[in-house]
Amino acid sequence: MATEDRKPKNWIRDLLIIPLIVGLIVAFFTYLLPKLLDKGKQLSFSIDDTVTYLDTNTQELEGMNISVNDQPISNLYLYKIDIWNSGDLPLLDLSIRLVFNAEDNVLNLFTINHNTSPKFQFGNIDEQIIDNHTIIYTYELLNPDNEDEIVILADRSVPLDLYAKSEGVKIKRVEQRDFSIWLILGAGFLSTGASIMAIILKNSVDNYSTVIKLAKIIKETDSIGFG
Repeated sequence: MATEDRKPKNWIRDLLIIPLIVGLIVAFFTYLLPKLLDKGKQLSFSIDDTVTYLDTNTQELEGMNISVNDQPISNLYLYKIDIWNSGDLPLLDLSIRLVFNAEDNVLNLFTINHNTSPKFQFGNIDEQIIDNHTIIYTYELLNPDNEDEIVILADRSVPLDLYAKSEGVKIKRVEQRDFSIWLILGAGFLSTGASIMAIILKNSVDNYSTVIKLAKIIKETDSIGFG
């Protein structure tokens, strides 16, 4: 009876521990190992796909008059850029240039917001807008893991490029910041499925072994009976 009582608990243990171990291994190689290897001055950034906030050409908004800051608009788009210090040394007087690649250089920027981490005592950010399609930011101080999320509303959707320059700084673009999280979740699901299959296979083997043992006992019993 004691062996039978422990069997269900072993199932739960195997289902939980195996995915946990796999998830920890993936997390180590995804997060901790790059942090240990990426030493020195390093700046990372990501540029999200442009989001359409407003399009008066759609049937629902056709004929409506909409304005932002007393300026009539027909379209409104959101740009989001993340900049963070991914190294282990502070970055001083870091210069960042955002270039909106409008062929006719006609682009109206309505609002620009900064969501910084930390929220307070982040340091001064100097902003210079050139011809309304180029923005230069100078960060007084960017400590390790400090981050600035820049959110811009404009009237056109055009390609956006980021350029950075600072002494001895490595610049790295990150295409998808959430990829590592999905990788860990995927690894967890796969390992859970693998552990379930392993348990099913193990129990099938155990059942087969039990049948073989019973067959041997029956055969031995029959032999004794005939004797």
